[in-house]
Amino acid sequence: MFFAYEEIMKSELGEEGLRLQQGEHLCLFYDKSPAEQMPALIPFIQEGLAKVEQCIYVADDQTLEHLGGRLEKSGINIGKEAARNRLKLWTRRQWRPLGGLDSC
Repeated sequence: MFFAYEEIMKSELGEEGLRLQQGEHLCLFYDKSPAEQMPALIPFIQEGLAKVEQCIYVADDQTLEHLGGRLEKSGINIGKEAARNRLKLWTRRQWRPLGGLDSC
């Protein structure tokens, strides 16, 4: 499923994501497909990059290549933004290696 940029910006999820303040984050759930996250995710990342903020996405059920392709189709230059250290796309294992969490 691919969403046109105009459809994404007009969606309730897209609007909700854009209301988040600096330092806040999104934790998105979906019913059948990770593509259901795109109406919130794409405008959130686009706006963060436009404001020269760092955006980090931890992928779970979808591959980073799949997500990267969706972001590229929305106009985000993945390679350029990653080289600037403004966009990080991680797998769950890259974000949190196996083992327990230490809250201390």
